Amino acid sequence: MSAMWLVWRMWGHVILGAVLAIPVALIAAHLLARARESRGHPHPARTAYADVLMVAGTAP
Repeated sequence: MSAMWLVWRMWGHVILGAVLAIPVALIAAHLLARARESRGHPHPARTAYADVLMVAGTAP
């Protein structure tokens, strides 16, 4: 077996999970920003994306 195949067998599920989590995180951040904007938060998009991406970056 090649070294690349061994790496994929060990880490493929982690890589796939991280890639699939990106669109979900962006949608969640957008929805959170809209909710914060309707409540009058001073910087809704910046804080929503920071909160969601901080969690999504540590998920896998």
